[in-house]
Amino acid sequence: MTFEDATTALGPSVEQYVNLFADGILTIDPSRSFGAPIFVRGAARLTDVRQLLAAGESICIVAAEFGIPVDHLVRVIAVADWLARQP
Repeated sequence: MTFEDATTALGPSVEQYVNLFADGILTIDPSRSFGAPIFVRGAARLTDVRQLLAAGESICIVAAEFGIPVDHLVRVIAVADWLARQP
């Protein structure tokens, strides 16, 4: 699966972004990563993961490197990319 595949895998909304936190996929904690959104599993910063994917790294490789379940990664990237494209 490519970065583009992940961004079209869901029809994201702001509600889905909030659900990423409610479902325990992402967290924001001022004592960890200076409050940047991080994955609960693997503790990778969302920004770092997005940069690797944008540079062409495969979702499976990024998931394995950071210890993030692939389905969590696909959900987060789809929603984060959708949000980034909003005016």
